[in-house]
Order: sequence, then structure tokens, then C-alpha cells
Amino acid sequence: PFSLSADAESFQDKIPVPALDAEWYFSDTWSLELFYQPSFVSNFIPSFVKESMFLSPLSASLGLDFGEAVVHVEEDMPSVGFFSPIWAVRARGPVGNFDLALSFQSGYYLSPFPYETSITLGEEGVREVEILAGYPRRSVVGLEFQGTIEGLEGVTVRGDLALIFPEQWTQSIFINGNPVSTVSVLDEPYWKASLGIDYTHGNFYVNLNYLLGNPWEEGRNVSPYLYLVTNWKSEDEKWKPFWNSILSLHDQSMVNIVGVEYKPKENWTTSLSYTFSSGAPDSILGSFSDGVFFEVKYSF
Repeated sequence: PFSLSADAESFQDKIPVPALDAEWYFSDTWSLELFYQPSFVSNFIPSFVKESMFLSPLSASLGLDFGEAVVHVEEDMPSVGFFSPIWAVRARGPVGNFDLALSFQSGYYLSPFPYETSITLGEEGVREVEILAGYPRRSVVGLEFQGTIEGLEGVTVRGDLALIFPEQWTQSIFINGNPVSTVSVLDEPYWKASLGIDYTHGNFYVNLNYLLGNPWEEGRNVSPYLYLVTNWKSEDEKWKPFWNSILSLHDQSMVNIVGVEYKPKENWTTSLSYTFSSGAPDSILGSFSDGVFFEVKYSF
């Protein structure tokens, strides 16, 4: 499961995830892959991040301040087992200059969605919030491709497209025990995609991607982005200046990262970068903080 955290709690939830993967080559170039997972392990999300995910939409829609509220989150885990597994199938092989893969997956979202929220109001605002959440089922039809175009030297085209069919999911909201509204969270199929072009010329590299949805966006929240990665390596491959940028096509907010990597020895890499954002405070990317980052890595 995806996690940016490296604390003991995240590792406890992250390792292991038992599964079985088998691939059969029924020709010299084409294969059929089967995937079987008889258990469910969710993404590790710190509790304060999870609470923010659940409460931010409520704060915007209801106009309530949850700053001092006591929040309780209870999650229902999917009934995944030996006879009701997460499973997938994928066929892949070459077509012309491209490698293709077609897939189908039957599983669940790895992050929870609320289905019932009870808010208790006092004289000074919100006192307590009880959230019941679960992991909706989903089916995914996928297409992957990567290849070259004749006459365009140094250019590689790649893409990942997913058509997602979610379980119907609604959130019921109660205030002081009285029903207020029912919000549709997941209600219809939707697309997520990454379509990109790589170009390499000597020591110069650039990658431009169109992204439909980031890793945290699902359903109606999916929005488009442009993502740019570019760098240049010195002749001795010790220096690598780079510029990475992501632009939200929904509200034109942006995050830029400029910096340089230096590799003094084969096993050592250092990097110095500056990150800055632009856009309104309530935009998708405008709230990212500016900062300077220094990193040292050793590989062994």
C-alpha cells in the first residue's frame, strides 16, 4: 500500500501483503497474467490526514468550523478471503512499434470513504463528530502502451488509461441526530489516465505528461494536470540540473521544483532544490508551501 510515512505504524500496516501472481506465455511474444490476493490491506493514512480528508468537504458545504471538535472514525473492512479474493487478469504483447497490455481488476479502493457522519453541536460550535467509513468495491478496465514513432528519433510515447466502475456510495449527514442531507460520493464510471512523451537528445531529457486525476482524486473530484520533468547531465555524469513542474488545468495553480543533483562518488548522491507554488489559497496546488530542500543518499 502507498505510504509516505516510515514510522512503525505504517510498516506494521504495509508488510506483508500475501498474493499469488502467475504468467503464461501462450506465444513467443504474448502472455496472460493472473493475479490473486486473498486478503485486503489498505493504504496507511495518518489519523490527522484522514480526519482532514473527511472534514474539509463538510466544512465547505455546511459552513462549520471543526477546529476544536473531537473526531471519532470507525472503518468497515471489506470481506476479502480465500473464496472472495481481489483478482486481476492481464494480456500483454507487442503490436508494431508498441508494447500493449489490456487488463481487468476486481477489487476495492485502498483509501476509505465516509458513508455516515453524525455531528453534535453545542453552544460554542461543533463538539463531536462520529464518522463511519468503508472501502467501496471497484472494477477497473485498463490499457497500457509504450513505444516509438518512426521518424522521431529519441521520442518515446507511453500511456496508462483506466475506466473505473465504482460501487454506488453515498454519505448521510446528521446534525444533533437529525438528517440534514445525503451526498453522492461515487455514483458513475469515470476515467483516470496518464499520457506522456519522452524525448532524449544526448544528455538532455524531457518528459511531458497529461494526467487525468492524481493519486488522491476519485470520482467527481478527478481533474486534469500537465506534468513536466526535464534535466541535463554533465559529460562526467556527476552534475544534473533539473526542473520539475505540475500545472492544474482546473484552476491554473502550479508547483515548481528547480534544483541540481551532484554525484561525488558512485554510491553517493546529493541534491539541493527549491520548491515554490502559485495560485489562490483554496486552489488545488496553491496551498503547497515554498521551501529549500537538501538531500544526501547512499546506495549499497
